[in-house]
Amino acid sequence: KQCRITLITILSFMVIFVCFFIILLLSYIQIQFIEKSKLIKYSIALLISVVISIVNEIFEICIGYLVKIEKHLSKTNYYLSLSIKLTIFTFITSTIVPFISDYYYNPDNDYDLLVTNIITCFLTNSILTPLIWLFNIKYLLKKIRICFLERKEKHNLTQRELNALYELPDMQISYRYSYVVKTVLMTFFYMPIFPLGTVISSIGLLFGYYIEKWNFSKMYKRPEMISSRIVDFYSDNFVFNFLVFGIGDYTFMSDETYDKWKICNIIVFALLSIIPFNHIVSFDCLGINESDLKQEKYDDIFFTFYNDYD
Repeated sequence: KQCRITLITILSFMVIFVCFFIILLLSYIQIQFIEKSKLIKYSIALLISVVISIVNEIFEICIGYLVKIEKHLSKTNYYLSLSIKLTIFTFITSTIVPFISDYYYNPDNDYDLLVTNIITCFLTNSILTPLIWLFNIKYLLKKIRICFLERKEKHNLTQRELNALYELPDMQISYRYSYVVKTVLMTFFYMPIFPLGTVISSIGLLFGYYIEKWNFSKMYKRPEMISSRIVDFYSDNFVFNFLVFGIGDYTFMSDETYDKWKICNIIVFALLSIIPFNHIVSFDCLGINESDLKQEKYDDIFFTFYNDYD
């Protein structure tokens, strides 16, 4: 398992490097035309955001198959591992890679070009990604294939193949969690130089919420039964967002007077992110008997239990 996980990690970083060199090349072209044409400047900024979205979509398709190689014991563990990998990868490609490429060409901390690029990244992330959920390409292709199939008098498909063809698409909960967490992390990181990103991301999350609500009622099949471990993991580690904000604040708002305090903030939030306080502060420390908190009868809550074994 460890060898497989290591192999997947190496492959993921290879994709990140490819994405980095593509954006580096586009940033170089953008630098050449920055004073000549604003249209080319914004067109390349839009192209950078589209390239990031395409790379993320390709990685999302590939990583689903790669994580299966890890052979998790339950669906919840599989979805959690997939979501974490997607979150890390998309955060690096959407946030870190554009920043590094801009720093490579603008070491004098002139963030004008970076802000131009991240505006298009925020807009693409908030508008294009939810629209991709709405216009599910795989599902549309299946519907087209079904239309052609139903016009034929005969076909050579087996019952298993027909079942797979007519099955509704999955909600892909791992991708949705990774999108929300990546959006929040990206917003926190760029908040010091782009506060408007908070508004754009909020609108994007709201837009995505209503699109997913429509998808649930019209397009998705019934989701698999999984436990709450995924949402528990992200809620327990929510303080990590403040660590990202501290790093962004120190990076973009460098000030000799306050740099020491900013470093202290980073250290404090790093400790809060690393130390598992939820395990240290147990019911015993608070003087509460855990059995006192569970008063329901087994027969009353039997149907609320989850079964997420493969």
